[in-house]
Amino acid sequence: MTNIAIFTIVCFNIIYVKIYPTRRIKVKNQLTGTYEYTRDSDRLPICWDYPNNRCLPHFHSSLEIIYVRGGEVRATLDGRSQTIGPGEIILVPSYVVHHFATDISSDTLLLIVPLDYLPGLKATFQKKSFSRNFIKDPQESSEFLSCLEILASEKYPPEHPVFRGYVQVIVGLALEYGLLIEDSHDPTGELGRDILTFLQDNFREDLALDQLAAHFGYSKSRFSHIFNERFQTTLSAYLNSLRCRHAASLLLTGVPQLDAAMQSGFDNIRTFYRAFSQYFQETPKSYCDRMLSIEKAQPINKLRFSNDI
Repeated sequence: MTNIAIFTIVCFNIIYVKIYPTRRIKVKNQLTGTYEYTRDSDRLPICWDYPNNRCLPHFHSSLEIIYVRGGEVRATLDGRSQTIGPGEIILVPSYVVHHFATDISSDTLLLIVPLDYLPGLKATFQKKSFSRNFIKDPQESSEFLSCLEILASEKYPPEHPVFRGYVQVIVGLALEYGLLIEDSHDPTGELGRDILTFLQDNFREDLALDQLAAHFGYSKSRFSHIFNERFQTTLSAYLNSLRCRHAASLLLTGVPQLDAAMQSGFDNIRTFYRAFSQYFQETPKSYCDRMLSIEKAQPINKLRFSNDI
């Protein structure tokens, strides 16, 4: 089977597969969360309309800016949650563990800016962070909207000087209203990043709660409480999200189901089949058939669906 997508945005109920220059395919019923290694390998920004914004805990070095146009989004940054409504903005600096939830519905614009994209941006954020992660003043947030809408319209590609100019304006507004301060040492935030990185590196292994708790120096009950409170999900659900995504990427390259299950950390085919069907809301065969039909409808050049997106 050949490759399927250039870029994927993974969330609770849908994957938005970004296809440059002009097309977007919507794939339903997806649930995932991880440390986004490949986000850090991208050198160009991406901006898109993101309905019903939802994602499990993750972090990356890029700057992330979300404008809520309608509905409400529950944003959690390094364990601190706040509900964000229409006309409000979320600013996510580098390496902050964050996740979002939409209880009913939401309409958002999302911009991801790699720190290497603008001269001096990486140096600006060196050991600094926003003192205001949420901009709720409508006069301040309104200045972001028109720029984000132009970027999301795909009128200009990310390499175009006009696109870069709008990104500079948006980042400038974020720096002005987000109020950069020296990044204080937050041991709980560092712990969250360490946990996600460890799970990303070891999800194929047989990981038990007591084993992980001992690795991080906590009792089983304390570690479970920290994980559930910080990431708003259970350890088993999070591990299944990593394992199912990895198994899906293997299946799409023609690996048999049993081999894909074993190579993804599942101990038997029954457990894999149940977890995969619950996670994707369809069987492995149905998933592969559907993705193949998408590929036939729109041939793509490069696969970016993997366990490290």
